[in-house]
Amino acid sequence: MYRYRWNLKSLYENQESFYYDLTLIRDKIKKLSENREFKIDGKTLYALMHECFNIREMNSKTLLYASLNYYLNVEDDQFIKMKERAEEVDSLVGDETNFIDELINLIDEEKLKQFYNDEKFLKEYAFYIDNVRRMGKHLFVNDLINDNILKINKNLVEYNNSIRNMNFGRVDESDLNNSNINQFLISSDRKVRKDTFSKLNSSYLKMGNDYFNLLMKIVDSRKIMAQEKKYASVLECELDKDGLKNIIIDNLIKSVHSNIDLVNHYLEMKMRYLKIKNPHLYDINMPISDINHEYELDDSIDILKKVFKIFGDDYIKKMDYLLTNDHLDLLTDDKKHQMITFSWNNYVFMNYRNRYIDLKNLAHELGHVINYSFSLDRQPFIYVDSTVFTGEVASLVNEVLLNDYLYNNSSNSSDKLFYLSKLIENFISQVFRQTLYTEFENVLYNSSQLDLELINDTYLNLIKKYYGGVICIDDDIRCEWMRVGHLFRWSYYVYKYAFGYIMAFAIVKKIKEENIVDEYLDFLSSGCSMSNEELLKKLGIDIYDINLIDNSFNLLNDYISELEKMMRY
Repeated sequence: MYRYRWNLKSLYENQESFYYDLTLIRDKIKKLSENREFKIDGKTLYALMHECFNIREMNSKTLLYASLNYYLNVEDDQFIKMKERAEEVDSLVGDETNFIDELINLIDEEKLKQFYNDEKFLKEYAFYIDNVRRMGKHLFVNDLINDNILKINKNLVEYNNSIRNMNFGRVDESDLNNSNINQFLISSDRKVRKDTFSKLNSSYLKMGNDYFNLLMKIVDSRKIMAQEKKYASVLECELDKDGLKNIIIDNLIKSVHSNIDLVNHYLEMKMRYLKIKNPHLYDINMPISDINHEYELDDSIDILKKVFKIFGDDYIKKMDYLLTNDHLDLLTDDKKHQMITFSWNNYVFMNYRNRYIDLKNLAHELGHVINYSFSLDRQPFIYVDSTVFTGEVASLVNEVLLNDYLYNNSSNSSDKLFYLSKLIENFISQVFRQTLYTEFENVLYNSSQLDLELINDTYLNLIKKYYGGVICIDDDIRCEWMRVGHLFRWSYYVYKYAFGYIMAFAIVKKIKEENIVDEYLDFLSSGCSMSNEELLKKLGIDIYDINLIDNSFNLLNDYISELEKMMRY
C-alpha cells in the first residue's frame, strides 16, 4: 500500500539544483550583509527580515536535503560532501544574519511603534521581534563565544567517534557493540544480563579520564558562553531560550523526590512478580511479560490509524498524505545510519524491525511530523517549528495513547500486563530517569572544582538515592553518565522529556474526559507563534503549577495499583 521509502525529488530534482541553491544562498547573504549600515525605518526593517527569513528557509531546505541523503547512505562520499557543504552554508547563514537581531535591540520603543504604523506587514514578525527584545543583551555574540562554539563542536566530534567505535567484548558467543547490546541487556538469561552489564561498564571505566576531560571542556565552554551572554548560570541561559523560569526545574525535582518511594514500590512489585531475588540494576529493564509479538509495518500503520482516530479525520488525512507522498523511510537497509531514529520537518527516518519499540518509536515520530504539517498549514516559516519543549508533547501524547489502546484492546492477560507495564515504565524512564540526569547537570554546572572521582561518586549517589530502596546498586554504575549522550551534546535538555511526558499524561486525560480535541489540534497548528506558557494555556495547562507534576504521579499510582491487582490473579 505504501512504499515506506523517501522520495527526495520533492525537495530537489537533482544534485545540480541543490548546489545551485547553495551558491544562491551565498549570493543573497552577501547582498543582505551590504544593508547593515542602511538607515532603518519600518519598510527597511520589514524588507531585511523578509529577505533574512527567505534565506533561512532556503538554507533549511538545502540542509534537510543533504542530511537526509547522508543518513540513507552514510558511507557514500558524494553525500558526505553534500552534507559538509550544506553545514558550511548553514554556519554562514547563522553568522551573517545575526546582525538583524542586534539591530532590533537598538530600536527604541516609540520608534518601533512608528515602524508598525508605517509598514503593516511588519506585524507578521511582531512576536519574533518581542522575543528578541525580551532576550535583549543576552543575544550578544563575540569572538569568545564563537571560539567556544567551535571548541564544543570539535569535542563532540571526538565524543561521537569514540562512542561509535566502542567495543564491549563477547557475551554468549556474540560480539557486543552499540547496535546489539540492548538485546543482551534485557535477555531472559540473568547471567547474560549480568555479564553484558559488567562488560559495558568496564569498557567505559577504562575510558573514564578521556570522557571526563571531554565533558569538562564542554561544560567549561558552556559556562564561558553563559557568562559572556550575561546570564547568572548555564541553566538560566538554557531556560531563557524557551522563555521559562527556574522554578520549573525546582518543581520537577521536588515532585520526583516525593515520589521516589512510589517508583521503588513498582520495581519491588515487578521483581517479586518475576521471582528475581536480590535484584540489581541489570534486572529492572526485564519485560514483565514476554509477548514476542511481531508488528509488521502495514499492521502497525493500521493500529496507529485506530489509535489516532480520537483526533478526528484531519489528523488521519495528514498521516495518509505523509505516507502516500513518501515522507517516511522505514525499511531496514545496511546503507542507512543504524543507530538513530528521527524526524525532521515532515520526514521520518527509521530502521523498522517489527518490534514493540519500533511501533512505539513510529507513533512518536509521526507525532512530530504531523505536528509540523499542521503548523505548516497555518504558520509562516518563521513560526512553523515548535520549540523542543512543546514539540515533545505531540510525540509523547501519541506514545501514551498507543499503550492505552494496546492495553484496552488486548485479549489476554499476558498482553495486558506487558502494555500496562510499558505505560508505567515509559513514564519512569522519561520523567524519573531524566530528572536524575537533570540533578547531575546541576552538579556539573554549579561546581567549581570537579575531578573524575567526584563526578563518579556524585552519579553513584544519585543512582542510590533514586533506586537504592529496593535495588542492589553495583559500584561500576558510577560510570554510566559517560554514555548519556545528551549530557555531552546539550545542556539542560533532558528535563524537556520529563515535562513532555508529564504534559502528555495531562493532555490525554483531558482529551478523554473533556474532549479538548479541537483545542489540541489548534495547539499543533500554532508552531512557535506564541510563548510556551501561552501555547499550553490553550490546553488548560499551567507549567508552573507543581500540581501538574504531582497529578501525573497520581495517575502513575493508579496504573501501578491496576497492574498490582492483575498480578494477583
